[in-house]
Amino acid sequence: MNKQIITFLTAALIFAVLPLTMAAASPADVVGRDVADNGIEKTLSGTLKSEDGEWYLVSGGATYEVHLGRIGNDLNGGLKDGNAATINGFVLDNHIAPITVESAGKTLAVWTKDRIPSWAGNGDRKNEVTGNERFDRGSMNDNRGYRNR
Repeated sequence: MNKQIITFLTAALIFAVLPLTMAAASPADVVGRDVADNGIEKTLSGTLKSEDGEWYLVSGGATYEVHLGRIGNDLNGGLKDGNAATINGFVLDNHIAPITVESAGKTLAVWTKDRIPSWAGNGDRKNEVTGNERFDRGSMNDNRGYRNR
């Protein structure tokens, strides 16, 4: 009887925890804020790649998703697919939240060294990101809304 209870509880625990760990590991769940908060500042050089509205840096045999945020994705900062680039930013696994992107003689500032998005309105909450609104933007993958005050 005790063996059956232990087996049942073990199985219940596995089925309860497994979906949570799988969801946490999903690459689609990683957003720029996560990368900036938890990443380590590094400088990487490589080639820019644009695919399905997202930017990537191919560097040293690895491909990093470049989280440009609202302004970076809207304007593309003059980035061009296939150009060489040097990115200084926060790296977390295969994601990078860039402080700066240097390419073709231009520099795009995206995050500050204090881990604040440079497009966020300089602290006056002009472009506040909220989790309660949905805003359909083709270049966004985190389903967060943006509102201008």
